[in-house]
Amino acid sequence: MFFLFVLTFCIVSPVAQTVDRKYTALQFGTTSSDYISFSHNMSPFRNAFTLCTWIKRVYTSSSSPVVFHYQTSSTTFEILTGSAGEYNRVLGDGVLENSHSKFTTPAGQWFHYCLTWSSSSRTIQIYLDGELAASGQTSSGNWRELHASGTVWFNRLGYSAGSSWIFGGQLYRFNLYNEILSSGTIKRIAYGGLCAEVEETIGSRTLRWEDVLEKSRTGLVVEVGIDCYLIKELRMMRKQLDTVKGQLNRTNDDLETITGLLNSTQEELKTVTGQLNRTEEELDRTEVSLEYEVTRHNQTEEELSRTRESLETVTTRSNRTKE
Repeated sequence: MFFLFVLTFCIVSPVAQTVDRKYTALQFGTTSSDYISFSHNMSPFRNAFTLCTWIKRVYTSSSSPVVFHYQTSSTTFEILTGSAGEYNRVLGDGVLENSHSKFTTPAGQWFHYCLTWSSSSRTIQIYLDGELAASGQTSSGNWRELHASGTVWFNRLGYSAGSSWIFGGQLYRFNLYNEILSSGTIKRIAYGGLCAEVEETIGSRTLRWEDVLEKSRTGLVVEVGIDCYLIKELRMMRKQLDTVKGQLNRTNDDLETITGLLNSTQEELKTVTGQLNRTEEELDRTEVSLEYEVTRHNQTEEELSRTRESLETVTTRSNRTKE
């Protein structure tokens, strides 16, 4: 059975990977000519947003690598994020810039990044691998809302072709939500890992990773498959094993209950057996008493018979004397 399962998996899995782009990352080249850029209506994020993505740093020669940049004619740095903590800007405010000490994941490893912001509270927060890493407040005044119409860039500081801002790494599941996600939700996304599907269940996901994958690309930007199929199969097997384990635990509980009942019945049987044994002993004693009484009764009858015979003898003699 296990051999059939492995054979089926080996046959089916590659076919699924060729048609399903759900588990696709993007690898960006290492020049300023390797990028994705498109115009986008950002009005849903005017007053609040959460930006979340998986990042893998590969190219480490840039001093200030830029992952995502949103600019408008009104503001150059509406949103600016980096892969090593240099940039965490909203509305040009650099209150959380230079957070290098928070970005400790080594190059070549995936980490989860989220940036949240609200115009009402002016609070900006960074989450790394599901945990709150830094928090601050953006400036007040006219800088309270995002401008709606602008251009988004990946792997490039939009207005500049300088090599200092090249990200040159891998990006996966970049999503923008038009609300502040709760810390619990962010933790579920991060803790779920690369193969979780938590994001797809959140209705406020407005700029979606699958939309980014459909945008035209400039230069070297290639798709990289995330091998989630084996992981998902293993997770499914784990769930099945957990189900069987639960059933076995319930069966064990039932067996323990039955064993308890049997032990109770056995104790009751021992009690009844003891009572029967005592009754039998009492019957034995009663039988002995009855036998004794019967013996005495027989002896009494014998004495009565002898007495009767003596009387008859005396009576006979008396009658003879009278004659």
